[in-house]
This record gives sequence, structure tokens and C-alpha cells, in this order.
Amino acid sequence: MVLSGWFNFAWVHASPRGIDGGPLGFLTWVIPAVLGTLAYDELSISGASRGARRIFLAGLLVMLAGWVLSFPTVLYDVSGDSGLLASVGDYAADPVWPRAERWRLWDGRLPEPPLVPPPGPAERKLNYWMMSQRAGSVSYTTFAGGLSLVLFAGFVWVCDVRGRSAGVPGTLGANSLAAYLLHDVAARLVAPWLQRDSGLVPVLTGWLIFAGLVYGCCRLLQWKRWYLRV
Repeated sequence: MVLSGWFNFAWVHASPRGIDGGPLGFLTWVIPAVLGTLAYDELSISGASRGARRIFLAGLLVMLAGWVLSFPTVLYDVSGDSGLLASVGDYAADPVWPRAERWRLWDGRLPEPPLVPPPGPAERKLNYWMMSQRAGSVSYTTFAGGLSLVLFAGFVWVCDVRGRSAGVPGTLGANSLAAYLLHDVAARLVAPWLQRDSGLVPVLTGWLIFAGLVYGCCRLLQWKRWYLRV
């Protein structure tokens, strides 16, 4: 946060814009990485059944912490007197450390629940505290880490405890690096046929083509027993 307030937030959002917090993004992306190592340790110590339950509960708490960390984002709402505070285009002039006036003008409202789109820059100036992948904000990586724990616990329970086959997720997970590389290629192939105002049918068709390309390639790699590893 100190580095973001000093220069990194402005640098990432300047042209050409960065992503994932820029070169210093690892400072916040280390949060889900460390959570992953702790989840592995928990499974090694407690076993699949007990470990999955504990990881699930821990994930919920981490998700809650990520949401709480996003609370200052409402200080940048453009409403009433707060709309008179200085801004630089879509961005607040004080995006990381909100000035005292913002706290004084806060009306007590809470931020949107996670996974609910925030208002646009016309209603809320862009700031560090909102869950933003571009900024690699601490609220975003913390919530993402908690969500990953919850999903991981679910897969452990279904596959390791209940003995069910993972199916499609198993194919993608067995070659996750290949899937990651392929998804960008598939997206570039599908994107020219879709617009922001495309209807439900074109969007679903595009998604099915996108998912089919990625899964089909990964299934072929799995059939040939070719796996990409780091």
C-alpha cells in the first residue's frame, strides 16, 4: 500500500496501462500463494476430510477479510458534497490514502458484496481499495485467495473424500498451464465475433466455442499423456 500510494498505483494506470499490479504486483499476489502452501500443510496434517472442512471455513474468513479491506472504496462515491473533491478523470486524486474530508463526508454506506459489479467512474472514482485486478489491490488478492480456498476445499471433498471423478475439471487441472496458455488464444479467436452489447445467444455460443477449444486441446494432450510443467 505504501508503494502504491507513493507511485505504483499511478504508474500501473498510466498509459500504457499495466495489469496485476505491475512489476510490484507480487507483493500482494503472494497472499494467495501463501494461502495455498498453508492449505497443503493443513491437508498433510489433518487429512482430506477434516482438512477440507477447516480449509473451507478458513476460506470464508479470508473472503470476509478481503471484503472488509474494500470498505474505504465507498469514500470515493461521487454524491453530494463528496463529488466536489478533486479527481483526475476517472481516478481520484487521492486514490490510496483518502483525505480527511472523505471520512467526514462518509454517509455510513457499505461497499457492494463481492462479485457484484461496482458503480462506474461517474458514480465512484477509481481507487486502490476497490477489488481491482489491474491494481492488484490487497482487497482483491485477499478475497481471491479466500475464494480459491473455498473452491479447493470443495474439490478435495468431492474427489478425495467422496471418491468422485473430477471429469472436465480434472482434464483442465491435469494440464492447467496448457489451459492457461490456450485460453488466451481461444479468446482472441472468439472475441471478433462478440460485442459488449451482444445478446444472450451469441454470448453463450461464443462461450461454448471458447470452452470447447480449450477443453478439446487439453483432452488431446491428456490422451497423449503430454503435460506442461514448470
